[in-house]
Amino acid sequence: MLWIALACHEPDPSASLPEGGFVVATPAAISTLSRCLQRFPESEASTLGEMWARAAETCRETLFVEGPGTSLECAPPPPALAAALAGHQLRFGLPRTAAGMVSGGVDVASDAQLTGGLLLPIPEELGPLGLVIPSATAAGPSMLRNQGAFLHARGRPDGGIDVAALVPENSQADQLFDLRSSMLSGAVLQGTWELAAYPPPPGRSMPEVVLGLGVRASTAPTAITTFAEMIRKKWSVQREEITADAWRGECLRGLNIMPEFEPCFLLNEQSLAIGWNESAVRTGAAPGARQPFETGMGVVIDTTALSASDATLSALFPPEMQYAPIDYPLGRIELNARTLGNYVAVDVSTGGCP
Repeated sequence: MLWIALACHEPDPSASLPEGGFVVATPAAISTLSRCLQRFPESEASTLGEMWARAAETCRETLFVEGPGTSLECAPPPPALAAALAGHQLRFGLPRTAAGMVSGGVDVASDAQLTGGLLLPIPEELGPLGLVIPSATAAGPSMLRNQGAFLHARGRPDGGIDVAALVPENSQADQLFDLRSSMLSGAVLQGTWELAAYPPPPGRSMPEVVLGLGVRASTAPTAITTFAEMIRKKWSVQREEITADAWRGECLRGLNIMPEFEPCFLLNEQSLAIGWNESAVRTGAAPGARQPFETGMGVVIDTTALSASDATLSALFPPEMQYAPIDYPLGRIELNARTLGNYVAVDVSTGGCP
């Protein structure tokens, strides 16, 4: 991971890399990844996997391509680039933009487990992107349950959280949901956000999506109650109180603007959980394992749970229209991000592709 460490000391660690992008890899790494891609039959991924497999079969040392494209040639990188591209079994870079170059490198085990990292340039104008630029402080333990989630992310943005300041005045989002209200301001939000998505329960079509926000105990209860009352009046919905262990909250019934959408929130001393509906928010707030996030931003994707979501959706169709769940590769994917100078460095680790 030396090339990521250099980002701490170099203004632009990608300065010596090909401007138009590149891929350099060992034949073994490409051959292994091609098997994973071919698990998606009749798709562009499968076609790419077949192309890579043919390239790997004819090469003994190094595969390299410079510039945009998907074809790999059996050739070493130019001597002037060899040192810059060393360090991993597979290195790549996307064409440079005004912000910089997205680049990365991974090692590929025989079962396709990936370990490595990415460097993502930070643009000058952030806007909402500021919510995913990690702080130097760890995001800490999750407030939502990670058990059963196919997506779980948590972040402590470097610039804090003030959603209300990001919403344009008189915008549709503000007019519909009062997103410039005090509930989503820095006076209430403590500085961490979290997102979890779980497979839909049997008989439902929508995944259970829950947003978690760290809140300040002194200001959150009043702001949240005021916000719920504003929404009730604007949309002529009913408020119903709900509880779950140490959590207290409400559901807004009868909104009828999206499938299965009856937003609910639960609040405890430190956290606010907002769910797509009551089932979702109870799933996120339920007792169970919590994911530790040791950097300023982390994402966990569980493709096994994603396959379970496919199975639930398939069961909603008549028997003749049901489909087999997709057998996703890589199992568990973990991304942990931190800010290094003008870049976000992302450590990557995945399961394999048996």
